[in-house]
Amino acid sequence: MKLIERYIFKRAGAAALITLGSLAGVVWIIQALKELDVITNKGQTIIAYLALTTLAIPMLLLAVIPIGLLLATVFTVNTMNGNSELVVVNASGASSWVLAKPLLILALICSLFTGLVGHFVSPWSLVTLKVFATEMRADLVSILVREGEFTKIEDGLVFHVAKREAGGVLSGILISDEREAGKS
Repeated sequence: MKLIERYIFKRAGAAALITLGSLAGVVWIIQALKELDVITNKGQTIIAYLALTTLAIPMLLLAVIPIGLLLATVFTVNTMNGNSELVVVNASGASSWVLAKPLLILALICSLFTGLVGHFVSPWSLVTLKVFATEMRADLVSILVREGEFTKIEDGLVFHVAKREAGGVLSGILISDEREAGKS
């Protein structure tokens, strides 16, 4: 790459990283606030809460990367236009390819990263998230269920445990599940 192309690539890359970080942070905070009931209502630790919200980040990145790249590209070209750098590049006899090449390389890098996240990281993250959520539910049942009492876990789901034995084993379990099939 020529010097001007490296300059454009560095500016666009820095703008993309800042934009992606900002957008991902905002979206993660919104997602984290939605999951706040994990701590308040379900008795989980802050570590479980952070793990739960962090496992959602790869899916959030799939939505944020294209938007961040678009904003960074527009910002870079607009800043160069405002600083009259595009005029200087055109006056030097350079083609439009000089501006487009570093932006296309950045777009290719973002596309490859999005593909990597979409095909490898997100599926692993979702599987881990489901396992983690299942473990949290099982942990929730053992925490909330009291011996000899009917305990409502959620709407339409009631547990009763006759006896709690050594090692955390529950015996005499009665489960009343009146939730809609396929929606649990």
